[in-house]
Amino acid sequence: MHTKPSALDTKTLVSCLLATAGGERNEQVDFLLYLAEVDAREAYREHSCGSLWDFCRREAHLRAGAAGRRIGAMRALRDFPALEAPLRDGRLCLTTVVTLRPVLTRENLDEMVGRAAYLSDDDTAYLVASLRPRQAPREGIRKLPGAAASVSTQAAVEADHASAPASSSAGPAALTLQPVQDAPALRPARRATLEPVSAEVRRQVWERDGGRCTYVGPDGHRCDSRWQLELDHVDSAKLGGHTTADDLRLRCKARRPQNSLHAEQTFGRAYMAKFRHARGETAAHEPGVVRIRFYPESLSLAIADSPVRDVGRPRHLSMCSRP
Repeated sequence: MHTKPSALDTKTLVSCLLATAGGERNEQVDFLLYLAEVDAREAYREHSCGSLWDFCRREAHLRAGAAGRRIGAMRALRDFPALEAPLRDGRLCLTTVVTLRPVLTRENLDEMVGRAAYLSDDDTAYLVASLRPRQAPREGIRKLPGAAASVSTQAAVEADHASAPASSSAGPAALTLQPVQDAPALRPARRATLEPVSAEVRRQVWERDGGRCTYVGPDGHRCDSRWQLELDHVDSAKLGGHTTADDLRLRCKARRPQNSLHAEQTFGRAYMAKFRHARGETAAHEPGVVRIRFYPESLSLAIADSPVRDVGRPRHLSMCSRP
């Protein structure tokens, strides 16, 4: 760049401006390609970030909207590599690509790029809406959850009222509710080898770690996330670790948690990939990991393969660790 644009003649000034605009577009596309590789390697975990969005906000210093647009455009470019050329020559911008992504297919890609070239944001949104019009809600009566149980309960009450003696002196107080007994909910059986973690140990770990993720990246930065916290063994339970306060710590759970990173560092990435493939699971289940999730507003618990339930304060938790 010239140090004094004011010293340039008009023709040179415009030429430099257009060249800079083209360079900016090329740098944006290069950024998306780098971002896709960071996402594929999940390299953000090594920087104490729980997600790619958090990485863009903290390490790349992007605003929330800019981070969201770039991540959305990166995923569209990853799914449709042919978008690279129109992004570089200026036919499409990041916002246009993100808006078009829901309606793009392999078959209509070239057509959509041609129709959306150089359109404004509003015109692009109108184009997408014309391809995917929202259907009006269908008129009629919708079945509410639990309606059948309510009808059964009401029928039982009416039957009980009809069978009561007419001359009973007890009056309405003698009527009894006889709700239909639903079948007990099926819960996954716990393994016999689960080792319980006492409430006192959980409380000690929570207070010691300040209710935040304790993962520290290579740059010395602590994660400090409060989202979906779990208890993790410092020494894996599979390698003889115990459920004591000294051997437990809080770790957050993102798309693939810092727990998963620790498991890969302990057992190796190849072993963990084989472990997940053999069990048909995602990275949310690791050997030697306590399945607990702490949320900022309400503390919740999920024990491997069990539904999440709100449990309120830490002392109400009831959890077990994997061997």
